[in-house]
Amino acid sequence: MSRSGRSKSKYLNINIDDVHPETGNYIADCGGDMERGVFKYLLKLIEEFPKIKVTLFVTPNWIDKPNDPILIKLIKKVLGLKYTNEWKDEPFRLDKHIEWCEWLNELVRRGNVEVAIHGLYHHRNSDPHSAEFLGLSYEECITRLLNAERIFETSGLKYVRGFRPPGWGVSEGLFKALKDLNYVFVSLDPLACEINVPRYEVSEFNSLINIPQNWDIKNGKIEEAFEILKKGNILSVKGHIQERYGRDKLNNGLTEESYKNVRKLLIRIEDEGLDLRFAKMEEIANDFRGEKR
Repeated sequence: MSRSGRSKSKYLNINIDDVHPETGNYIADCGGDMERGVFKYLLKLIEEFPKIKVTLFVTPNWIDKPNDPILIKLIKKVLGLKYTNEWKDEPFRLDKHIEWCEWLNELVRRGNVEVAIHGLYHHRNSDPHSAEFLGLSYEECITRLLNAERIFETSGLKYVRGFRPPGWGVSEGLFKALKDLNYVFVSLDPLACEINVPRYEVSEFNSLINIPQNWDIKNGKIEEAFEILKKGNILSVKGHIQERYGRDKLNNGLTEESYKNVRKLLIRIEDEGLDLRFAKMEEIANDFRGEKR
């Protein structure tokens, strides 16, 4: 059940999905190249607009690969070969990349950035292959969430108790597991998840605080952002760390184009003198709970 409650504040948060230590030496730079790669666009925004707050959704053991072309899949089927699209030997498991985790922790310590959880593997063995938690039972969700937390702990990467489902795959078991493990917030897209939660409001959902996404870093229009703020209390600026992942085109990654679009939005907000609070998602969730008491 979803329950909306209009917060007294209006918030702006930037949130980025699919962050993990993969570098451009593999399929794509998903943050692994640090300031030398796509992260530089985020760092440029923070340098120019030091008030902005960013939530990075990090996958602790990314094993998902793009699908092979249909012809390759058919050939493998004819030859009786098992089709799989996952990385072997867990190359991007966080505790195999301690230096990267320490670098990310330094961003967290500076105060502009928080890290939240984006699944365990970002993968399942059936389509849609990225929707890891789609249809999983309560017990399966508990196991995966605890394994994800364990990897964060062993890697030393600091994280908050917030969750965005990979590939928007959800289940009733997932929400119960998040509640029982004392997660503070969840971030759902009501359109993609087909769940009745407000798109422009922070709201309560299954005893969790939902902070939606509603403005695209690359394709979002400036006037659309101002309309969102008129309708609700959250402008949630969402993108992916990578523009494309092999054959999978995400079309809202950290690029020069998306950097310029977000920069244009932030300049317009400054020029208009909007009374917005730049906040991390954990801060927004805590505010919401405090105002409901």
